[in-house]
Amino acid sequence: MKWIALVVMAGLLIGCGEATTDAQKRVRVQNITYKLHPGGARIITGEVKNLSDQYISIAQVDISLFDSDNRKVESMNVVVRDIAIDSLVSFREPVHSDFDVRGARARAVFLP
Repeated sequence: MKWIALVVMAGLLIGCGEATTDAQKRVRVQNITYKLHPGGARIITGEVKNLSDQYISIAQVDISLFDSDNRKVESMNVVVRDIAIDSLVSFREPVHSDFDVRGARARAVFLP
């Protein structure tokens, strides 16, 4: 099951269009925060800012997850939709990982 998800995700990344370099001119990912809540929920929050003069219907943010020694242990993707010109859209996503995640950082952004 996990392999199927990886294959599907790889296909999405390959077919997603514009990768980080050009996308960085159009969007900025900021304020990425990882938090372990008292009940055990692990949540990533952040914002995507549209820097361009065009509406962005969808952006996929690739986020690296790190352990307590700041080693990358896994990645996750967050999809953000409907980013108006010169606007900021917040996201909040649960972390589904078997690793002891302690931090997160945006690695890449993919735009159509």
